[in-house]
Amino acid sequence: MRARVAALAPFLLASCAFGRPRLSTPACATGAEALPSGIQLVAYALPHRPDTLVAASYRVGSARDPAGKEGLAHLVEHLSFRARHGEGRALSARLEAEGVEFDGRTSADATDFHAVGDPEQLDALLRIEADRLRDPLAGVDEPELRREREVVLQELALRGDPDALWSQVDRLTARALAGHPYGRIATPESLRAITLEDV
Repeated sequence: MRARVAALAPFLLASCAFGRPRLSTPACATGAEALPSGIQLVAYALPHRPDTLVAASYRVGSARDPAGKEGLAHLVEHLSFRARHGEGRALSARLEAEGVEFDGRTSADATDFHAVGDPEQLDALLRIEADRLRDPLAGVDEPELRREREVVLQELALRGDPDALWSQVDRLTARALAGHPYGRIATPESLRAITLEDV
């Protein structure tokens, strides 16, 4: 066996050297700073990219949902786009007015937001995310809670297709981690149990 590997080694090395081009990672300038509040700011300058990305990750995800209120972190993610600050427009309306691509995502460990726009929009995107950070649910009321809960319930129904990958992953996770916060999944009942006070 050892002789066969030794005999093949030159061919393997040659195929590695010539078979696939090496990819280079563009150089980027990086800056990082930890603020007294615990917030960590990280900036990357990627000169080869024509756009600006503002991303925020909050270390609160679905694993921290209280028992019986599974889906709370996901619902808060949705509601944060409805927050109204100084000018009274919902955060999502402000992002749409900027004409940027934006989204949010909730995982077990974090809730993440991002907005991508032109470089000259950086200040506006940072202001919008700072408003979310200061008061993530400013002005959110009971009717908005009901509307967004219905949206999350619809998303949950789409995941409920037993043949869908997400549905299978949810079921396997719940079985493998029964009783653990990572094993709890949102249900229509747990979402309907969430109140404005919980949010």
